[in-house]
Amino acid sequence: MTSLRARLLAAVLAIAAVGLLALAAITYVEQRSFQYSRIDDTAREGAPAVAGALAQRGIGEHDEPAEGRHDGGPPRGGGPGVGLPAGTYGQLLRSDGDVLGDVVFDYGQNVTAAPKIPSKLELGEPATVSGRGRDDNRYRVLATPLGHGEVAVVAVPLAEVDRTLNQLVLVEGLVIVGILLVLAAAAWVVVRVGLLPLDRIGHTAGRIAGGDLSHRVEGADERTEVGRVGVALNRMLDRLEQAFSERRASEDRLRRFIGDASHELRTPLASIRCIAFSTSFGSRAWACWSRTC
Repeated sequence: MTSLRARLLAAVLAIAAVGLLALAAITYVEQRSFQYSRIDDTAREGAPAVAGALAQRGIGEHDEPAEGRHDGGPPRGGGPGVGLPAGTYGQLLRSDGDVLGDVVFDYGQNVTAAPKIPSKLELGEPATVSGRGRDDNRYRVLATPLGHGEVAVVAVPLAEVDRTLNQLVLVEGLVIVGILLVLAAAAWVVVRVGLLPLDRIGHTAGRIAGGDLSHRVEGADERTEVGRVGVALNRMLDRLEQAFSERRASEDRLRRFIGDASHELRTPLASIRCIAFSTSFGSRAWACWSRTC
């Protein structure tokens, strides 16, 4: 059986841990949703860059969708791929699914990308896919219609998002552990101070079990639960001590009565013993005289 102090401390830490874990989970989910939403926006806005990059290689009907142009200038962002993270993969498809071409935005960093593009993608619906072969990255894929029966597929790597989320999990774990340690120390002090009256009651009970009925619980305050227990114990001890005193007094009176009675009966008993002896001796003497005669 564990002590009350240990059970209270465990309960406080368990409740705090559940609350902190719930808070950490909500924070993680919200941050993940925010990061994925940002990546989805990047993939959606990267469709013009994919069209422009492939148009420079003579692939596709136009360099960007109509909504990506502004006054007949270059694609938004200052050129193909600007604003997309390194390692972004782009693909141009026909409406029937035939691949017209693909491109990797590496910005001269010699970055490779090989995401597993699903054979069927819902237009405008982002999806998370893994890499092929030695590519262990994950990607957020989004298909955007361009017109002329063409579809631009943009796969943005999630490496930066994964690092951010992993860092968030690490920080949350360290913070939770730190908070629980500090809370454990504070709760131990609070519980120890709060249970001091119970310790005093236990000490008093031990003294009483040893025979000291005059000992009482000190500092008992009726305004607290433990204090009321101490007050009740003191009252019980008063009654017990009074009862034992009355018992001792009764025993003392009984002893005195027995002593007085034995003293008063000592002389009559001696007389009876003497008479009995005399009577017995006279009877024996008469019997002897009769036999002699």
